[in-house]
Amino acid sequence: MSQDPIQDQLDLKKLNHENKQLEKQINQIEKSRWYKISKWLTWPSKLFNRSKELTAYKEAYIQSLNEIETLKHEVAGLQIEHPEANQTLNFKELKQTGQTIDYTNRLLHNKQQTDRNYTDTLNKLARSYHKEQNDFRQALYQTIVDQLNIEEIPEYIIRYGNLNKDVNLSQMASFTGLLNLQAARSQQDEQAIEKQLDDKMNAYQLADHLQLKRPWVSPIYKGYETLLEQYPTVIKPTEGAGSRGVYLAMSPNQILNIKTGEVLNDWEQLKASIRQDLSKGDVLKDEWYLEELIGEDQHSSTDFKFYTFYGEVALILEITRVPEVKYCWWSKDGKRVSLAKYDDRLFEGKGVTQEIINKVEAVSKQIPLPFIRIDLMKSNDDYIFNEFTPYPGNYDEFDLETDLKLGQYYLKAESRIKADLLNGKIFTTFNQWNNQLATPKEEQDG
Repeated sequence: MSQDPIQDQLDLKKLNHENKQLEKQINQIEKSRWYKISKWLTWPSKLFNRSKELTAYKEAYIQSLNEIETLKHEVAGLQIEHPEANQTLNFKELKQTGQTIDYTNRLLHNKQQTDRNYTDTLNKLARSYHKEQNDFRQALYQTIVDQLNIEEIPEYIIRYGNLNKDVNLSQMASFTGLLNLQAARSQQDEQAIEKQLDDKMNAYQLADHLQLKRPWVSPIYKGYETLLEQYPTVIKPTEGAGSRGVYLAMSPNQILNIKTGEVLNDWEQLKASIRQDLSKGDVLKDEWYLEELIGEDQHSSTDFKFYTFYGEVALILEITRVPEVKYCWWSKDGKRVSLAKYDDRLFEGKGVTQEIINKVEAVSKQIPLPFIRIDLMKSNDDYIFNEFTPYPGNYDEFDLETDLKLGQYYLKAESRIKADLLNGKIFTTFNQWNNQLATPKEEQDG
C-alpha cells in the first residue's frame, strides 16, 4: 500500500478491471455447451482438468474481490487523511451493503495504530532528553502536554510537572473530555445530581426552592397524540437536549420547530414533526408537557444560556429565534466573542447586565457541581428561569482554545467545591430539594 492516494485509486481501478475480466471468463465457461456436458461426465481426465481450471478461476475471482475490499478500506482511510484526493466517501454504499460496522472497526484500528506509532516516537524522543538541562526539557515536555491527548502523555512527564511545577498541566484540560468522563460516572449512578437536574420537572422544583421565577407547566402527557392543543404555549419533551423536540405554538398557523427553525402551519403538521423526532431518535421518550410561552414584545423570548462553573460564569450564549435562529456569544466582561460554534449564524445581541450575571453565579454556587449551564428567558420586564443543562447540545464543537479554557474553569470549580466541603459548607437549599426527591410522593402529600 503506497502513501499516494491517487496511485491507490488507480490500483483499485486496475483490480476492478481484472475482476470484470475474471467474471467474463467464468461466465463464458459456465455458459459453454462443453461445460454443461462436463457437469455430467466426470471420468475423462481432460474434463477433470477443465474443472480444476474453472475452480482456479473462481478462487482467483474471490481473492480479487477480497483484495478490492481491502484496498477500498485503505483508500477510504487515505481519503480521510488526504481529502484533496477525493472529497466524498461513499457512505450510502456502506449502509446499503451492511459494511458500516466493519468499515468503522477498520478505520478505528488504523487510527489507533497510527496514533500509537506517533505517540511511541514522541515518547522515545522525550525520554532521550530526560538528562538535559531543565529549561530545554521543560520546553519539550510542555510542547507534548499542549499537543497530545491526556491519555497519551507518559507518566514521567506528568510526574516531572507535578514535582517541578515547570510544566503547566492545566493545558491538558478539555471541556469535552471532562463532560464525557462526567457522563461515564453518571451512568454508574442512578441518583447522579446531573441526572436529577436534567429532568425538567425536578429542575423546576429546585428553581422553586431557589425562589426563581419560572413558567407554569402542565401535567405530563403520555404520548404526543394526547397533547392538548392550545395557544400560545411551548411543547417540550420530558427528556431532551439541544432544543430537540421543542416547539413554540404561537398561533394555530404558526408553530415553530426550535431546533430546525421550520414553521408549521397546523397541529397535524406538529404531530407529524414529533413523529419524525421520535423515529430519528432526536427525542427518546414519548412523554411531553406544555409550558407557558414567555414572550418579549409579542414575540418569542430571547434566551440566555450561562455556562457556569460553581459560582463563576465563563461564557454566555444569547439566542433569538424569530424570524430565524441566530446566536451571539459573550464573555463574562460583556465582550462579544467569536467561537467556531454557530459562527455561520451570528447576530449582534443585546447582552445582559452585571446584576443578572451576579444572580446566576449566586445560583450556581448553591449547586455542588463543577459545571451546570443555567438557561434564562427574557420577558418584557424580567428574566425567567428555563432549565438546568448539565450537557449542552454538541458541546464537542467548540474550538480548541475555548475547549481548553472551559476545561480549566471546570478543574478550578472542582477544587473550589472540594475546599468548601472540607471547610464544612452545607448546601442547605440543594439538600432540601434532594431530600424531597428521595421522599415518596405519598409521604410528601401526607
